[in-house]
Amino acid sequence: MGGCTCVLIFWLYTGRSTHVRCQANLTALGKVINGLYRPQAQGEFPSLAGVALSYSNCPFFFLCPGTCRQAGGDPGEVGEWSDYIYLRWTNGATTPGLFPLLYDKSLSNHNGQGINILRVDGEVFWDQGGRWLRQFAEEHPTLNVIFPADMAIIDKKKSSGTGNVVDDK
Repeated sequence: MGGCTCVLIFWLYTGRSTHVRCQANLTALGKVINGLYRPQAQGEFPSLAGVALSYSNCPFFFLCPGTCRQAGGDPGEVGEWSDYIYLRWTNGATTPGLFPLLYDKSLSNHNGQGINILRVDGEVFWDQGGRWLRQFAEEHPTLNVIFPADMAIIDKKKSSGTGNVVDDK
């Protein structure tokens, strides 16, 4: 994506609510991950740092507009400064489409009301109070789903095998 395209997209989104702009960021990241990277890697998920390095001229995609933070940081360290949690599923080619892929790191991104979630199938939706994510984690306890920082962790037990890798690099 060229720099002019990023500026145009940013300009179009500035008039919309932060909730909608956050969903637009997740949609764009989902299209990059699912449309560009996964087909070239036999369905496997890329590192988030790889995506950030390729799109370093569009760092605002990795920041939730609800935080009002300015984009910044080393693209190789995107897991440290991004406002989203990325679940890099290790069995990418067979990961069900209903599994979460990217979502807000904090309920405070949206005034404590909930989080936006991008699923593996590309759908982005609003999760009021993080209820869907909690239910998903309850139904799949061995996957060790990471919760946003300000959500209570419902299951502190760790299984011996994990179904995902959180990509901070």
